[in-house]
Parts: sequence; structure tokens; C-alpha cells
Amino acid sequence: VSSMAAPAIPGIAESLSVSLQQARVVQAVYLYGFALGAVILTPLSEDYGRRRALLPSVLLLALLQLPCALAPNYATLVTARLLAGFFASVTFTSVGVINDLFAAEQQGWGVNTFALSAEAGAVIGPIAGGYLFVAHGWRWTFGVMGIVTAFLLLLYYFLVPETRSGILLAARAARKRKETGEARYYAQHEREREGHTPRALLQECVVRPVYMLLTEPIVFWFALFDGFNYAIVYLFLEAFSLVYAQYGFGTGAAGLPFLAVLCGFLIAFAAYPLQMAYEARDARKQQGDATPEARLAWSVPGGVIFPISLL
Repeated sequence: VSSMAAPAIPGIAESLSVSLQQARVVQAVYLYGFALGAVILTPLSEDYGRRRALLPSVLLLALLQLPCALAPNYATLVTARLLAGFFASVTFTSVGVINDLFAAEQQGWGVNTFALSAEAGAVIGPIAGGYLFVAHGWRWTFGVMGIVTAFLLLLYYFLVPETRSGILLAARAARKRKETGEARYYAQHEREREGHTPRALLQECVVRPVYMLLTEPIVFWFALFDGFNYAIVYLFLEAFSLVYAQYGFGTGAAGLPFLAVLCGFLIAFAAYPLQMAYEARDARKQQGDATPEARLAWSVPGGVIFPISLL
């Protein structure tokens, strides 16, 4: 959803009578909303459950594709895209689901799979979006996004249960109180949530992440590095069509070079067992858990190869 609209930018500019620079804002505001929403929606899923955060957010994301597809003017499209990005950020709760389901030593594969799906979606989007734009125009690009999002919402609703342990225990305690009429049954999560005033919620969702970003070096540098990686991917979204148009690539074919980027993601995913083997060896050496620094081993060659590949 974040990248599928990129090939349609020229069509949006022509249809809504704005410049290409203004049309590219449609892509940018989605990412602004995504960044803001991640700070707010992800902590809410910790307090109120994964499903309560994800289901309404994805529903709104699907519905917001309708004003995008039918936008009569530029302001409507930009506003709808900003809100769509905000609610799309709820997908980051998937990392929390991995934490709910797997022990610490098993979470690496889950997080790696989530990262692959996110990055693969970002590079497959412009390929599908390019051919869709050529065949049916930019409005159907958003229409198809809405249809696919609604389908995924149905799958999640029927197939994925609540995974947050505190929410599950709270529901069990509530049933027990109802069955027995005794108030002595409660979950620790319920007691913790009782003190969550709007001010405390604001502190948790907004102030704490910013504080950690500014005071924890490891959080700051990882956020900076990850943000730079995403910036490169989205820079490619804008640059590929301009560069490859000089070689006779049409709007649809201009997205095909992203398959090379996808191959890189798949190679990194397949090489993850090397990282796991290094952590296991370090754990044996420490005669216990692996050191936190062992988790950074795979990022060292990646950090060196990444800038070289841009040359």
C-alpha cells in the first residue's frame, strides 16, 4: 500500500492539475502518517490487545482507499493518504505478536520473516502498481489496494486469535467473576490498566518513545540506520522510473528492476542461519545466553556492503 501508488504519480499530477512535486507529496504524507501512527497504535495494542488495535485500524485503512480512489481534488487525496498511513502503521503490532508467541531464542526467525514481508511488499508494490496504472488508471490503483486490504482484514478476523497474554488472562478472569460472582478473580494486567489515565497513556505512547530515542544511543543509532534504509528504498521508488525511462522502459516495466532488490532481501533472509549459528557459538562460549553484541554480528558485513552496493 505504501509503494503501490508511486508509479501513478504522473497520472495523479495530470488528473488533478498539480505539479509532479506536489503529486509526490501523496507518497510522502503516507509515510508521515505511518511514522506518527506507529508511536501511538503499537503501545495501544499492548494495553488493549492486538485484535482491538489491528481490526479497526485495518478496517479504516481499507475504507480510506475509497476517498483516495474517488478524490475530486488534491486536498482530499493528500488528507486520505495521511490518514491511511496513520492506520497502516498498526502492522507493526506483528512484532508484538511474535513476542507473544515465541520464546526469546526463537523470535529471530519471526522478526526476520516480518522484515522480509515488509520489505518485499515495498518493492513488489511498484511493479504491480505500474502495470495496474497503465491498464486502468491511477484511481483503480487505490481501488485494488482497498479490495486487497479488505480481503486481508477478513482473513485476520477469522483466522488470527488474540495473542497478548495479559488480555487473555483478563478475559479469563472476567468470565470467572461472572460465573462465580466473586471479585477476587482478576488478572495483573487489569490492575495495571486501572491506573492508565489519558495523561499516562500519552506518556506511554508519545513521551516515552521520544525520550528513549534521544537518551538511548542504541535506540537512536538503530532508528537512524533503519530510517536510512527505508529512505533508500523509497528513493528508488522515485528514481527508478526516471532512470529506466531513458532506456525505453515503460511505466509498468520500470518497476521490474525492483526484482533485483527483492533478490537481495531473499539472499539476506536465506543467510540468517549464519547469524543464528554465531549466536549459538557465543552462547556456548558464555556458558549461558549469548551476549547482546552477538546479535549485531550480521549487521557488520551488511553495513559495509550496503554503501558499496549503492555505488
